[in-house]
Amino acid sequence: MIKLKAPKNKFRVICVDFVHHDDWVVGDYSKLNKAIKIVDERNFVRKSAMADVYYVYDDKGQMIHGDAYASVRWGEDHRKRRNYTCIDLAK
Repeated sequence: MIKLKAPKNKFRVICVDFVHHDDWVVGDYSKLNKAIKIVDERNFVRKSAMADVYYVYDDKGQMIHGDAYASVRWGEDHRKRRNYTCIDLAK
């Protein structure tokens, strides 16, 4: 199990592999927009419900962005869904 909490003032991108039941740190980023861009790009190319899923965590260990539906459902075309952000980016 990986440590979800990013270093102070950083944002951690993690990947979860539902097939092999594994997870890992992709990287720690100082800019939230960079972390979100990486997550969105990688989640967009997912081809099935069991494909790797990417999330952004903050320095408190809270998930702040990712595919909210990844482990819940896979009904409609996933490319029409939007990634879920848990914080107000306008702040």
